[in-house]
Amino acid sequence: PNGVEILPVDAQQRRRIRSKHGWSMDDVVIGYIGRFAEHKGQEFMLDCFRELKKDFPRLKLCFIGDGPLRERLMRAARDSGYFPDIAFLGVIENVREYLEAFDIVSLLSRWEGMPNVILEAMAAGKAVLATHVGGIPELLDDGKAGILVRPDDREQTVHAFRRLVLDEGLRNRFGRAAYQRVLNHYEACHVYSRHLQFYCDLLGWELK
Repeated sequence: PNGVEILPVDAQQRRRIRSKHGWSMDDVVIGYIGRFAEHKGQEFMLDCFRELKKDFPRLKLCFIGDGPLRERLMRAARDSGYFPDIAFLGVIENVREYLEAFDIVSLLSRWEGMPNVILEAMAAGKAVLATHVGGIPELLDDGKAGILVRPDDREQTVHAFRRLVLDEGLRNRFGRAAYQRVLNHYEACHVYSRHLQFYCDLLGWELK
């Protein structure tokens, strides 16, 4: 995977973004970042959110991204009865600012490679809930640095979200584990050094 830059936590940024969108500091905000496409899981996320809202009225959902399914998803959100609690922000230039504001970052794709959005969420110290597909289990250390669920398994996914929404301490523990894993394995300078060593070994050069 690509390396990711680790930036310091910005509590003021968190407050500013949450205030801008009407999210109180007591709300639990799920961030979902990605292109609006069939395999990316936004419709499944919305379905899970409708179920969760029955028990968690302070839960919020924020979609970042664009794509061919956006209008269809927005219509479904309006029909859900929870549209005021669902934000559609389109393409955001500095996603990191919004990661600060989220409590949970989710990606429920049916297939993936090594998604950078997961790495960025981990570098921001966020609790990640994602599907067990592609390179995601490797990034999340097989569930030690985030929660992994089966694709399209509504019961398992809603249960996993419930655990995170109910337990701030659990969110914080996963966030710390994710941050530490990035620091140890995926921080940009660390990845660059590994790649450099690989190519030097390949070419028979001695790295000084």
